[in-house]
Amino acid sequence: MALKHRIEYLRKEHKGLLELAARIEAALTLAGRQAVLDHEKSLAQLRESEDSLGGVVEHCHADERIVESTLHKYAGEKERAKSEEEHRDLLRNLATFRDELRFATVDRLRGTIIAGHEFARTLQAHVAGESKLLDQIVAKALPPHRRSPSKKVHGATRVSRRTPRGKAHVRKEERNVCST
Repeated sequence: MALKHRIEYLRKEHKGLLELAARIEAALTLAGRQAVLDHEKSLAQLRESEDSLGGVVEHCHADERIVESTLHKYAGEKERAKSEEEHRDLLRNLATFRDELRFATVDRLRGTIIAGHEFARTLQAHVAGESKLLDQIVAKALPPHRRSPSKKVHGATRVSRRTPRGKAHVRKEERNVCST
């Protein structure tokens, strides 16, 4: 049950990170326009996201803080090393983006736009990779008897695997009737 809750937490965290990346991308698109008012609005939106950027740092250091983290407990050495490398890249790109944003002005946005797009791209790729890894962890950790049983279909009847009180139970499958 603890694994299920940890996976749910990480998926919720991933959703938040993807939403952050989308907000940054939208603000950067606004910054790429010609109007000065768009540049001002973009800078305001990007600077408002500063608190959320701290969540990325927290995400990247979670495996170092939590000894029994999901990745360290269930992922292999290769997957952990890849995730740690992605976290380092993500933190590097975040630092570059923050530096550019700190010194950005309405007439000086080019560096911020480039660094922001690189950060958002790296964040999205990292979340996609971790989500795939979480799917693999769930598939490995879930015992076969807890997986939902599939029903076999034979012709027009479906044979249920469950039999009430030992009696064979066969029910008719709903048939698609085509009117001509």
